[in-house]
Amino acid sequence: TNILSSRLKVLENLGFVDRKGDDRDGRRVQYSLTRSGKSLGKLVWGIADWGLRNLPQTTLAPGGGK
Repeated sequence: TNILSSRLKVLENLGFVDRKGDDRDGRRVQYSLTRSGKSLGKLVWGIADWGLRNLPQTTLAPGGGK
């Protein structure tokens, strides 16, 4: 099994992402954050900010940022 698809399935089962199949191409799906998934944003950015301040080797990914 693909690791990404397995993790997305867990996030879907937990209610953090919605999965929608593509009507034109049954092999493709699109994922979007649910309200619960979006609510994690402040927590995740808080952890990222802490890492940037306290762990010298921590950097943002290219294009990363709030």
